[in-house]
Amino acid sequence: MPIPPRPGQPASAGEQGGDADAAVPPLFDRAGLLARCMGKEELVNKLVVKFMDQVVEDLETLGGAVSAEDITGIATASHRIKGSAANLSMLRLSKAAAGIEGHARAGRLAKAIKGIQNLHMEILRIQDYFSNGM
Repeated sequence: MPIPPRPGQPASAGEQGGDADAAVPPLFDRAGLLARCMGKEELVNKLVVKFMDQVVEDLETLGGAVSAEDITGIATASHRIKGSAANLSMLRLSKAAAGIEGHARAGRLAKAIKGIQNLHMEILRIQDYFSNGM
């Protein structure tokens, strides 16, 4: 089943207007992902489903790293989420994970941990988007 753009939610960065919107990336750039998948809707759907399963595991890994105050583990787990989300055009989620990774790599444990709340919110948004849009 194709993933439709949600009403009131831009499907791609190109559909967002104005400079104020430019600072906030779209939740999901469906058009961008579809283009990278050479128009194959089935592939897009398969990749999104796989990501949704994997991000749960990545969050568990991240949580374990936080509990252990393992800054390298935090950087590694957030890097994985950042890359996976970017590859699937989940731009806000990728940006949230990049912030955590940056703080972790700079040795700012408290700021990295603080960013995890935002990461969780973005994951909930993307889960809601796909549970209502697929």
